[in-house]
Amino acid sequence: MRIPSGADAAVVYISGQSNAHAHHQEVPEAERIAAPLRRVFGLDRRENQRLDLSRVTWSGYTGRGKNLGETQDDTACFAYWLARLWERAGDALPPLHIVQISVGSQGLCNGMWNRDLPPRLIPGPLGTADISLYPLALRVFGLVRDDLSARFRAPAALGWHWIGSEEDAAPDFCGRADLPERYDAFFDAMRAAIGFPCPTYLYRLLYAPLSPEYAPGVRAVNAIFERESARGGGAVRIVGADEAPFWDEADERLGVFSADGVHYAARTQRWFAERFFRETTGLGPKP
Repeated sequence: MRIPSGADAAVVYISGQSNAHAHHQEVPEAERIAAPLRRVFGLDRRENQRLDLSRVTWSGYTGRGKNLGETQDDTACFAYWLARLWERAGDALPPLHIVQISVGSQGLCNGMWNRDLPPRLIPGPLGTADISLYPLALRVFGLVRDDLSARFRAPAALGWHWIGSEEDAAPDFCGRADLPERYDAFFDAMRAAIGFPCPTYLYRLLYAPLSPEYAPGVRAVNAIFERESARGGGAVRIVGADEAPFWDEADERLGVFSADGVHYAARTQRWFAERFFRETTGLGPKP
C-alpha cells in the first residue's frame, strides 16, 4: 500500500513469533538505535505492556523496549531496519508509528496467541514471559486507532505483518480440523481491532531447514495463508524469503536463515523491510 496523499501519520503493526523480532540476531553495538528517533515512534514496554491499558504512550523509537511481547532488544528485526530507513527520509514522509507484539514459539493453537487463554501478563525474556497475546493485541490495536484518530487528521495504516505460525506447523497441531476456522476468527478480530483500512502481510513458512516432520505442517499453514489471502482479496498479501535475490536452494540454510536454520538472518530481515519501504514510499534503492 502506498502512503495516501495527504496522510499526516503512518502506522505499521508487526506480530507473531521469534522471526517477528529477529531472535538472536543482535545488532552490533555501533549500529544500534540508542538515541530516540525524531520521526519514528514506538510503544515502550514500561508504559504500554498492560492488559488493562487505557491509553497508549508513544516515545521516540530505539532498539530497546519496543516489543510488547518478550524482552529481547537490539535485534536486526524488520522494525529496526524500517525505522532506520524511515528516519533517514526525514520530513519527506509523515511520522511513523510502529506497534510490535511477539513472543518466540507461540502459535494460535497451543501458544500465547490462543484466544482461549485466560488473561495473564508475566513480562520477561523467552522462557519467563507468559502473556495472553490475543487480548493484549486487541486492546493495544484499538487504543492505537483511537489515539491516532484523535491526534491526526488523516492517519494511514500501511500494513499488519504477521511473521509467525511456525508453532502451528508442529506435527501435534497442524492436523487440527478447526485450524482454518481459528485462523479466520483470529485474523478477522485483529483487523477489526486495527480499525483502519490496513493490508495484511502473511509471511510464508519455509520448511527445508527444519526437521522433515514439519513439512506437512508447513504445507498446511501455508494453505491456510492462501485461504486467508483469497478471503481478503487484495487486502491480504503473502510474502516470503524465497523471493529474496539471495535465496539459494543449494545452500543448507537457503541463503536466508541464520546458523540455526530456523530464524531469518539479519540480511533477510533487512530485505523484508527495504522492499516494504520501497513499495509504500516509492523511495529507496532498486531491488
